[in-house]
Amino acid sequence: MKAIGDIETKRKFTAVASGALSSGDTVCIKSDGTVAKAALPVDGSLGTFTTFESATVGTVFAAYDSNAEKVVISYQDGGNSNYGTAVVGTVSGTSITFGTPVVFFSGAIDQNYTGRTTEFDSNANKVVIAFIENGTRDGKAIVGTVSGTSISFGSNATFETDPTTNVSMTFDSSNNKIVICYQENLFTTNGTQYAKAVVGTVSGTSISFGASVRVNSITRNFQSYAAFDSTNNKVLIIFRTFDGAGALQVYVGTVSGTSISFGSGNEVGSAVNNLGTIEYDSVNNKAVVFYRDDTNSGYPTAVVGTVSGTSVSFGTSTVVQTKSIGSTYLAINFDASRGVMMTACIDTATNPDDVIINELTVSGTSVSANDGLVKEYYLFLSFAYDSVNEKTVFVARDMADNYGKAAVYIEGSGGDLTAENFIGFADAGYAIGADASVELSGSITKAQSGLTAGQKYYVQNDGSLGTTADDPSIVAGTAISATELIVKG
Repeated sequence: MKAIGDIETKRKFTAVASGALSSGDTVCIKSDGTVAKAALPVDGSLGTFTTFESATVGTVFAAYDSNAEKVVISYQDGGNSNYGTAVVGTVSGTSITFGTPVVFFSGAIDQNYTGRTTEFDSNANKVVIAFIENGTRDGKAIVGTVSGTSISFGSNATFETDPTTNVSMTFDSSNNKIVICYQENLFTTNGTQYAKAVVGTVSGTSISFGASVRVNSITRNFQSYAAFDSTNNKVLIIFRTFDGAGALQVYVGTVSGTSISFGSGNEVGSAVNNLGTIEYDSVNNKAVVFYRDDTNSGYPTAVVGTVSGTSVSFGTSTVVQTKSIGSTYLAINFDASRGVMMTACIDTATNPDDVIINELTVSGTSVSANDGLVKEYYLFLSFAYDSVNEKTVFVARDMADNYGKAAVYIEGSGGDLTAENFIGFADAGYAIGADASVELSGSITKAQSGLTAGQKYYVQNDGSLGTTADDPSIVAGTAISATELIVKG
């Protein structure tokens, strides 16, 4: 915490904002000296699910087009011969609506059980979808252009002609390249499952590829997930390898032109891990690995990674839920506005299976998890973060009818409000991690609305103001106009 001038006369001080603040927000001071919106903890929830495909869908993957300000979902349409299909979603408040689905590949595409196969290229302002053609099992990609509530596509391009599976991709914003990682599945012919990666360049409505490279020298790899470290400008790829115990390995990749090179693998702990995902926390400048730990009852587990050069080191792992989860479906995405990592997994001990959605928070080289939100009977999990509306969209197949559905995640509050720690009001809007100026007791906050002059106001449990006390009872101050209040802290 640091003071601005004379607190007695100016009645303000600054402290680091542990979460985003808006002008006029009620503020409490936390035990670590940071400040946050004054609110009690509230669990997250999901808004009403909206159906985007009224037929059986296979794996679903979502991305956010920040140019068009739309969510794009790609999926296997079981109601139309398993054709590759995409649909555009619009977020409004806590709801999402959809345009008409569009076929991007008039042929059957194969299931892709993990990874992220829909990505946004912010340089070209295009959506890229990677997929596996059923039958040939070629790895392909296609470029989409969003217009209004629809999307159109160019011609598809092949990045791998050998049998392909477990595709994932990310966008390298420092080199303006799409990077696709995947498993070259030659297991049926010569017993090998190579981990490979390829660099793609979007031009207009087309994408072209450099030569694919092997991520490691290991002949058996399984699953894949990719993320981009925007601080170190590195591509992060995770594979489960079968060299001995079968641990998860994270590889740091460096893009140069239309190629990519990798450092040595970095093992995630010493556990045998069935499935792992990775995402980058751009607020704390850390990678987060979310995985199933097969040496600890199959519990969902998270660990923080720090990238240095072409290697990554890990802190101590944290169990996210003490529940055994499925071996195939995990999802992860970063909410930059709140600085939290969103994760989803499936609790296979329930009937029907429960989906567990958690918020993870990074602190140094450690990570903590909230209690989690449980939703019954969903499969094929994906997230997209809408950076304009600052909302996370959850996408899945509803196993009750097998339709494709999506809902807006309504964030919980990690508030730390107590009867003693309310201190005043934010004098402006502040991003997470910024130095926030707080108006203290005796000052006048002028960023309110709808107040009644002469009325005493109380801080409510959600951080708003009310004319009756909540529990705990905390006096915020007395209004002197519709927009002004004398602060009492």
